Amino acid sequence: MKIAKLGERGSLLKDKNGYLKAVVSVNGKQYQKRVKSEDEGRQFVLSVELERNNRDELSAKQLNDASNALHLLKKEGVSVSFCDLARYYIDNAFEGIVTVNEALVEFGEFCKTRLSADTCDYYNRYLGMFSKEFGECKVATITKKNIISFLSRYEDKRGSWMNCRNAVSKFFTECVKLDYCHENPCRMIEPPRQTKAPDRRFFTPENAAKLLHLLAEKRKKYVPFVALGLFGGLRPIEAYRLKLANLNMETRYIKIAGDATKSHTFKERLVPINDTLYAWLKAFPYAEMTKVSATPNSLAEQISDFCKEHGIPKHQDDLRHSFETYEFARTGNSAQTAAICGHSERIAIQHYRGLATKEEALKYFAIRPKENVVSDLDAL
Repeated sequence: MKIAKLGERGSLLKDKNGYLKAVVSVNGKQYQKRVKSEDEGRQFVLSVELERNNRDELSAKQLNDASNALHLLKKEGVSVSFCDLARYYIDNAFEGIVTVNEALVEFGEFCKTRLSADTCDYYNRYLGMFSKEFGECKVATITKKNIISFLSRYEDKRGSWMNCRNAVSKFFTECVKLDYCHENPCRMIEPPRQTKAPDRRFFTPENAAKLLHLLAEKRKKYVPFVALGLFGGLRPIEAYRLKLANLNMETRYIKIAGDATKSHTFKERLVPINDTLYAWLKAFPYAEMTKVSATPNSLAEQISDFCKEHGIPKHQDDLRHSFETYEFARTGNSAQTAAICGHSERIAIQHYRGLATKEEALKYFAIRPKENVVSDLDAL
């Protein structure tokens, strides 16, 4: 016979001999124990839930603290469950009971005053999606499991997974400082194990030529940006931040400054201007991209929209991936390809070897501007 409910998943039963028994079901498996009182039954149920369901999230100290808390409740004669007390604490212990959307407003102000426009754009992209899912939730109620579930949309894209986790983690770090939550739920989340090489998509020579020639006719100001990716292997952020003083058409080298490359490397390098890139930059003189677009992401999005409008397949980072694929195929030199692109030789071998033939590469690097191109830029 059922005597009382113990938490959300447990029950206190009395058998035909009058003995009390606590029963709880966790992950489809039932656990039971003979107990002397309802309080002892509650302690058993909680210990099973902690041990079997949340062990990965709690340290030995936290488990011991939970046990001690139950003993304190028993001494004071408190009949509510430990979970009820935890909910009460969450609802009342943090300043202002702030929701995620409210905290994001403050985080946005923090970004504007402390971080660059590019970094703010990076955070806004991922936190905007986070807001759609958890915007009305209280910051303090977001758990590690919530974050893992949210990140699962990127489980096949390790880079995007890491970027999203870092953005959400930065947000919670600031929330902890503002006393909106007790700890950052992202801190102990491990990245997914990469089981296969990422899908590196790139332009065919025909589509690369089509894109450049259409841009030359309709969007001249975007041609240098695209050419730097297709024939120089520059990352979008590097092409966007490139200063005119660092592009030398006489020596035919581009200097990638430390502050223009990926924020976690800051490695300077020289990129040779090959014949193909030289021809396009000669026909379409480079103008600093900061005068063309507010952010590198919005500039890349405009290129993607242009491709979609004209039926050209476009994928993330395929300008740079195209260069690496065809440069490796043309030269067969992994070390040289890696040095130009600013990463390790291992990455060049692992991700770009054998994706294109030398004949395709020669066709790709033979792409040139049409002879009747007007050598000027649209008004900026």
